Amino acid sequence: MSGTGLMFGYSNVPLFLYSFYSFFNQFFGQEQVGLRMGNYAGSWSTAINPANSAYFSGKWDIGMGSFGFFGDNDILYLKETSVQKAIIHSNKIMLFSNEKNAIEAEKGSIIGIYDVGQISNFGQLLARVDGPSFLFKVNQNYTLGLSSGTRVNIGFQNLPRDLSSSQFDNFASIKSQSLPQLKGSAMVWSEIAPNVSYHSTGDYDFSIGITPKLLIGHESAYLKSEDLAIKLGMDSSLYYAGNLNFGLTHANLTSQEVGLKVSGWGSGLDVGFAFGAQEFTKSEVPKYKWRAGFAMLDLGFISYHKKASKYELPLDESQRAGSIENGEPKTVNSLTTFKERFINDTAQMHGYTIFTPAALSAHFDYHIVSDLYMGILMIQKIPLGANALKRPSSLILSSRFERKWYSIGTSLSLVNWKNLQLGMSAKLGFLYFGTENLMALAFNKKRLYSTDFYVGMKINDFTFGSNRKERNKTKRVKCPTF
Repeated sequence: MSGTGLMFGYSNVPLFLYSFYSFFNQFFGQEQVGLRMGNYAGSWSTAINPANSAYFSGKWDIGMGSFGFFGDNDILYLKETSVQKAIIHSNKIMLFSNEKNAIEAEKGSIIGIYDVGQISNFGQLLARVDGPSFLFKVNQNYTLGLSSGTRVNIGFQNLPRDLSSSQFDNFASIKSQSLPQLKGSAMVWSEIAPNVSYHSTGDYDFSIGITPKLLIGHESAYLKSEDLAIKLGMDSSLYYAGNLNFGLTHANLTSQEVGLKVSGWGSGLDVGFAFGAQEFTKSEVPKYKWRAGFAMLDLGFISYHKKASKYELPLDESQRAGSIENGEPKTVNSLTTFKERFINDTAQMHGYTIFTPAALSAHFDYHIVSDLYMGILMIQKIPLGANALKRPSSLILSSRFERKWYSIGTSLSLVNWKNLQLGMSAKLGFLYFGTENLMALAFNKKRLYSTDFYVGMKINDFTFGSNRKERNKTKRVKCPTF
């Protein structure tokens, strides 16, 4: 394999399964603690608990927008590089099906290896674009807000292993090889979400919040298998056996117009509560000794009805996977045939429903001293239904030093209960940015499997204009004299 640009070697991958992944891999966050936690998080804080809006100590808060992405997998990795380098030199990325083929890479290229010989063979890509949002404190007890955004969630697991792996060394004696249940789902959708929270003060503060959501579906797909297996025929040909169930929309993919089209509608809900102990100081921002909260996030669904089709495909002798030639399995390239047969404008419309990536959220924040805080955030995914999107489960320990015009924080994340990552975040005036995987973003890694990054801009009555106390002192009006 040679040449410049992004290259794929398809020959050893079961392509009717790979097509589901490659169909969406153009999209690329995690929990974005630098945006969501803190005294100045405001409207953004409702993403981890809708009750958090009650604790915003200002009068108003406006989020002008944010963007974040997260990617993690155990199939594809880039060698000896960082995310920063890979983005800048994306035209030099070359992908190969194994390390041996990589010796053909051109000098100066960034080498990528894909290998479906792992145990779980999973992948997850998330992206989130927060649109304009605002928060307004009506009085001491009630806070109102509204947020908007577009999200991408793509995930799959249990891709069948490479047909050329060692499991077929004694191919002559193999009649049937069972494969784990294949699952995958993908969706692009937008949200319009009002928020209301109630705050009660006393010996301990208590707040409760709710965020109902209008969900607008743009594009989606799901894939799952039943009794999936590879069978060896009498003529040394390999066949898939079992049943494959999948559905997809293509309202946007077949359109020449720019912009996201609507393929379905749905509704969602976030609900949570929080409580804590206040600590009264002379600071402009009221301090608290500690604060804790619990919430249920992304309880919802979208029903797709426009250009939405679902299929139940029995796999038999007509679905040939490959053949045994000279003692080595060879995969059939059936990607084009698969697309022509099932992805077209004349497909019968059935419609289906996909559930949003529900999760349980729990957080605890402790005021150590002065402007220094430490927090713990846990996000545990909860599958709602058969065609449910999934999000990564995370346990995040964070610390931050924050003031009105600047802050800096660190985080230590345990992602999916196995990958430990170091992160950093910062605020400079109106600008917020950070990552929960600093090593992958900024430093060369021997094998780069995952990445995470987010950035946002916002204003509120703390960062817009002068200090309120100073304003009260300096803007005194003298009585006119006549």
